[in-house]
Amino acid sequence: MYFKEIEKAYKARGEKFIISESQKEELRCPDNPLFEMQNLRLLLKPFPVDYVIKAFSDYINGVQSPEAKKYKNDYENKYKLSYVFVLRSIYRVESKLYYGVHDFAYLSSGIAGVFIELCRSTFQYAYFSDREELLNGRISPEIQTKAARDVGKSELDQTKRIFKYGDMVYELANNLGNEFSKYHVDKRMRYPETNQVVVSSGAFNSESIEKNAFEAAVEWSVLQKKRDLQQASIGKKDKEIYVLNRVFAPVFNYSVRTRGGFNIQMNEAQVINFMKRTVINESDDDKDQILDNRISIFDYLDDMNE
Repeated sequence: MYFKEIEKAYKARGEKFIISESQKEELRCPDNPLFEMQNLRLLLKPFPVDYVIKAFSDYINGVQSPEAKKYKNDYENKYKLSYVFVLRSIYRVESKLYYGVHDFAYLSSGIAGVFIELCRSTFQYAYFSDREELLNGRISPEIQTKAARDVGKSELDQTKRIFKYGDMVYELANNLGNEFSKYHVDKRMRYPETNQVVVSSGAFNSESIEKNAFEAAVEWSVLQKKRDLQQASIGKKDKEIYVLNRVFAPVFNYSVRTRGGFNIQMNEAQVINFMKRTVINESDDDKDQILDNRISIFDYLDDMNE
């Protein structure tokens, strides 16, 4: 998986990727696999092996250097949460957790009724499944996540009830959710935490049913339009940007946070395709069974390349 991708990156530059076992050991960190993900991503850029080793070593040992500064900025400010999503997909962790007032505020997408329903469902599940903890003022993240996921599924199903265009709006939301989820588990982490889409207001024929369905999705807050025109992606012109209602995020296991930098851009044909049917994404080539005793992401990667 990763080493194959690294080899491709080097080959594209007319070089050969070589890493010794001793160098691998210097990049291992079983106690924190997020560091290992960072090291692999830097190799994939591609940065030289010795550069990555020095950057990692300087960072964890508190040495002030340009390499450590780069490592710190990438890890702490840019990619840390993305590593969590990718690791979750590799090790088949069942789901991301959504809990706390901060997450629920994001998930409600500015709709008071959704926030109330998230809280109501959470207390209901806590009362029946862990009443003692609830009476002691505690509700587990797992219970809160279950409530968030069930509310999200309910809200998604209710899109089918939108007059005339319900089925089309449902398919659009379902396909966009799956598309965002795919970006979150991209092993190369090229576009981390992507959860916005760019669709031009002039993308549809003036009298088309698809245009009416898209407008219905916006009217019912399935899609929420950003107030002002924003940069479509880095270096691109300002365009209309839409956010899929964040209450659906737990259904598809993607981040409620928006990092910016990249947004999915869709034309009329792509939007229409998403409205008409469920688009099945091809699976990655990393679907092998994972053993329970893995202690390092490097162990898994080594086996994948045997």
